[in-house]
Amino acid sequence: LRRQRQMCIRDRNSSTSIVDNMAVEFVSHMSFDKAFITCNGISYEFGVSAGTEETAVFQRAVIHNSDRKILLAPLQKIGQKAFIRVCGTDVFTDIITDSELDTEEILKLSDQGIKIIKC
Repeated sequence: LRRQRQMCIRDRNSSTSIVDNMAVEFVSHMSFDKAFITCNGISYEFGVSAGTEETAVFQRAVIHNSDRKILLAPLQKIGQKAFIRVCGTDVFTDIITDSELDTEEILKLSDQGIKIIKC
């Protein structure tokens, strides 16, 4: 039997996450079955974006070492662009959203082969 381990990297004492150089170095030596990634924006043309370079670098390291990449994107993030591009949308297997509408952006992402999960 394979022993499953879960890891959540965030600061327990606040709502901010840990994304500094030490965190990037730490996760670069790990392998993940699944990664749940958040974003400040996602658009078909620009891709997934973050508000800071530090966050983008950290997310790229996690994405690179993950087998399955799942994006968490609420409706207000869809069709938006933030300051720094993290990656293209094509690296994600799934997008979980609260969107009830089939917006043009969601349809484009779905046509790309990404599974859209509406909650």
